[in-house]
Amino acid sequence: MLKGLSGCALPLRTALGLCCASRLIGRALRVPLLAVLALLPALHAQQYGFQNYGVEQGLTNLAVSTLFQDRTGFLWVGTGSGVFRFDGQRFYRFGPDEGLPRTLAVSIGEAPDGSVLVGSPAGLFVPLKLPGAIAVNPRQGVAFDGDERTYVATDKGLAVLTLAADAALQVRLLPVPAGVKQPLFAALFAGPGVLWFRCDQALCRLERDTVTTFAEPQGLPPSDWNTIALDGPGDLWVASRRELAVRHPGAKRFELATSALPAGPLGLALSVDRQGRLLVPVSTGLAIHEDGRFRIAGQKAGLSPPVNSVLLDREGSLWLGYAG
Repeated sequence: MLKGLSGCALPLRTALGLCCASRLIGRALRVPLLAVLALLPALHAQQYGFQNYGVEQGLTNLAVSTLFQDRTGFLWVGTGSGVFRFDGQRFYRFGPDEGLPRTLAVSIGEAPDGSVLVGSPAGLFVPLKLPGAIAVNPRQGVAFDGDERTYVATDKGLAVLTLAADAALQVRLLPVPAGVKQPLFAALFAGPGVLWFRCDQALCRLERDTVTTFAEPQGLPPSDWNTIALDGPGDLWVASRRELAVRHPGAKRFELATSALPAGPLGLALSVDRQGRLLVPVSTGLAIHEDGRFRIAGQKAGLSPPVNSVLLDREGSLWLGYAG
């Protein structure tokens, strides 16, 4: 698990790459920071403090594009000069010397055995182990289903990683779904028994070995859909660089969400907090979907936008990756 950090409500500085938000409850905070951080009620109705992380903690590149927490509790951060792992006190870099590519665009996930996977157009890598030789989509390109399969969006098709009888990882490519002209896959979202993924300019669902395509007849116009999330009420959200669509529980069609959100440098990324609310990092801060509408927490809430990425970890800490 992540080690605890003391302190809170630190003043924001302008050149920080990562911050963590805590709710102040009218008294001095005396417990480890990571044990109590959370984005709970409406942000405008609470006071929040921010613990910021940057060069002093070992995060030597401040342009954060990707956030991921592995099953042991370590936080992994994708930046423009490599991947960093946070142990609760400091960040440690994995870069070319460890076999990882020097690129801002990476997907981070985990294999069925818990190994951390880093995917980029340069290949699929396991830190400190032998790299692979397959190009991976850098946006939400690795997804573990929580059970026994990890899916990877590659330039050769949709790959699935499983454990063999001897506990070795094995990889196989799934057949390209009927009607898909080229294996342009991205935006993986895996759940129990189901996988959603971008296929060409549409969205596909893999369930019980059956692939269903959602395109214009289902309300989803052609686009480079690159992130997918499922919120608490069961709404399935899908986003491209500037477009956002939602499929409500039981509905057969998607609806375009005309929210006019100000997209950040990397487009619209999607995440969900513990209350099941959709979180979208944008150029002006963090957009929060609640009661059928978006509101944006920005500089007045103590943020230093633009925000590239967001992650709610298992301890309840809300991590925000800045654009630099």
